[in-house]
Amino acid sequence: MKIATWNVRTLLDRNNVDRPQRRTAFIAGKLARYNIDIAALSEGEINERGQGYTIFWSDRGLEERCEAGVGFAVKNALASKLAGPPKGVNDRLMTPRLPLSNGKKFSTFVSAYAPTITNTDDIKDKFYEDLNNIIGATPTPDKLIILGDFNARVGCDSTAW
Repeated sequence: MKIATWNVRTLLDRNNVDRPQRRTAFIAGKLARYNIDIAALSEGEINERGQGYTIFWSDRGLEERCEAGVGFAVKNALASKLAGPPKGVNDRLMTPRLPLSNGKKFSTFVSAYAPTITNTDDIKDKFYEDLNNIIGATPTPDKLIILGDFNARVGCDSTAW
């Protein structure tokens, strides 16, 4: 199984961009090119179906578009095998559960989009609390795969960030 993560904010349409193809068609084409089975998506909004992929999304809504939002693009053959629809915990965390080949064990995937450094400590703390709750609620035998954008900073020089 090939998995990936993709921050799709760069795909958001702007008035001055001539983009003849739909975003989902573009995403599906790129994922198919690399034969990706499941991709965690972050930072955007997509309300269409891509050819060959089912796209699930959890976001804040149009009034706060692009500030967050997570989802998954899942090959249609795998999407039909999901244990249920993915759970959108909030606009920063989503989890689907996929049975493995024997049907008795599962993989739990997490798509995460962590708050950036400009967010308040309360928002950051809530994100990590929610992530910790997801990890704790994942059945022990499941294979846990966490994907996404953690907005990490490396080093001690915060003024450079």
